[in-house]
Amino acid sequence: MDYRTFAEAYRPETAGNPWAGTDFVPSELVEMHELLGRFGRLLHSRLAEGVPADAAAYAQFSTFYVNRALELEPIIHQHHQATLGSALQEPDAGTGSDRGERAMHDYLNDSRNDVSGVHRHLDAETLLTVEPQHYARVLTGGIWAVQMFGHTQSQWYQALTGRPIHQDSWLRSQIGLANNASTMAWQRDQLYEAGVLYLPEAESLRLTLTGSLAEADALITLLGVARGEPGLTVIPAPPQFEAYAGAANADFLVLDLRREQIIGVQVKSSEAYRAREHYDPDRIILIDASLDLFGTLSRRTRLGHSDSSTRSWPGQVTGHFLDSIQIPRPPWPWLNMQEFTASRRRVQNVVAEARDRNHEAEEIVRERVLTALGR
Repeated sequence: MDYRTFAEAYRPETAGNPWAGTDFVPSELVEMHELLGRFGRLLHSRLAEGVPADAAAYAQFSTFYVNRALELEPIIHQHHQATLGSALQEPDAGTGSDRGERAMHDYLNDSRNDVSGVHRHLDAETLLTVEPQHYARVLTGGIWAVQMFGHTQSQWYQALTGRPIHQDSWLRSQIGLANNASTMAWQRDQLYEAGVLYLPEAESLRLTLTGSLAEADALITLLGVARGEPGLTVIPAPPQFEAYAGAANADFLVLDLRREQIIGVQVKSSEAYRAREHYDPDRIILIDASLDLFGTLSRRTRLGHSDSSTRSWPGQVTGHFLDSIQIPRPPWPWLNMQEFTASRRRVQNVVAEARDRNHEAEEIVRERVLTALGR
């Protein structure tokens, strides 16, 4: 679909800030949602009016955004320590506790005693805050949204200005996203190995981690597709094109810069076919992380039972992507080798369990995207 027609389904402004007005959400994260809305306004103008953004002005905004994003994580961690500590209610681990409560108690104790820094703010605070569903969705999901925009600034520059980007930008974006996603995969592994991932108390966090990892796998795959197709780029959808868009709701947007065509992408962790009727078929294509990206594994879901079933388990694209990268000598000057090595360690479980099918996944996504764009 051409840019102008595509933009007709979307509004230039956000309807509101869903992260505002909640006591446990730091003001800095509320501000980041306002900045995501600014990306949406810039994109809507580019699509509807057909005028590329000023490269220098966008570069200035991009630098400001990245700096704010980098400042966000320690601020959130401090906020949790200051405002949520008094609200935590540790489960009773006495003899009257059931098996699930004891497992959760042991996991939270282990998390508090962990000094590696990897758990950060997704442990006791996430599982036991007064409003766990809102907390997990807003904070965990919100941070992931901020990170996705941060690691795709080159692609945003390309989408808004129409100018080319350095070839290394694609790999750099993929590695940055995979580094962040590896932490979520590691946290999920810890929850699973402790036997608490499928407990009701952890459901909201599990769903949020599953959805975020599905998006990570899809975006890494889409970036791989765009990298190999001249004139294509992909960006995460800003709020105006996602939460407020009804049947045109997209997680990602793929732009054909040469032909000024665009298609939205909606990612589901599983059973995407059930959702097909809810989306505008002219504007949105679906990616099923379980089927298209091969994101399933056999998992034990009942504490104390050995039986297992096939479950959605995204993060496999991320894991095999990190595991397969050949680092040149000397490494690329932009690569943080310490961070990259740590990320590789975090995904070793999924790499060991699942076969590498990233090439197959990329070909499935490539065909779907190019067909939708009329290429």
